[in-house]
Amino acid sequence: MKKGKWTQVEEYLIAQGHSRLGSQWCKISSMVPGRTDNAVKNFYNATSRSKALSRPESILWLYISRVRAGLTAAAAFSEALEVWKAHASISTAPCASTAPWPSTLSLHCSRTL
Repeated sequence: MKKGKWTQVEEYLIAQGHSRLGSQWCKISSMVPGRTDNAVKNFYNATSRSKALSRPESILWLYISRVRAGLTAAAAFSEALEVWKAHASISTAPCASTAPWPSTLSLHCSRTL
């Protein structure tokens, strides 16, 4: 079992899983190696309670904020991903083109669902 800081990859997987599966935490946790369904659910809920200033680069927070704004889960994930990728390319411009994800993660996750 994995403990400690959550990675951006894990946040991406949770946001993508929630956009496709809703709150089926057991299925979503199977996409996040080493994290239990309870840990995934608790992290999602904690993120949803956090303020934007404390999580400016979090795709999960971007996704949750768009769901709360009334977008469908699929639209919320798509919009959050675009904002997140734009922010990542600004903050990591020299290495943004070499990052193998989220496109490869998207392919991986669609196979696991």
